[in-house]
Amino acid sequence: MPMKKIFSILALISSAFIIVAGPASAVVIENPVDQRFGDISSIISTLSAFIAPLAVFVFLIMIIYGGFTKLTAAGDAEKEAKAMKILQAGIIGFVIIVLAPLIVSIVSTLLGAESQITGN
Repeated sequence: MPMKKIFSILALISSAFIIVAGPASAVVIENPVDQRFGDISSIISTLSAFIAPLAVFVFLIMIIYGGFTKLTAAGDAEKEAKAMKILQAGIIGFVIIVLAPLIVSIVSTLLGAESQITGN
């Protein structure tokens, strides 16, 4: 293919792009991120609303499982000890989750920081 033919083909293609493209216009895209996920504090607040019901559910499951293990131990000291550890872990974990907002509030007050916890 001669060089002149290649040059004319490239010129034709480039001119087609210029004619078809036309003037550029800006497309405004709204923020796809919900306001609940705008910054770290709102993310934590949003997720904590889901953690509390989940904690109650897990606590109930652990109490039921620990109680079932205790009932089916049939006098086996090892199984009873395992059941008591399950019950103890469930209660301690639940107390920590329930008291976490209070602990954060106390620490932020002592350090002089603003607390973002709304209690919702």
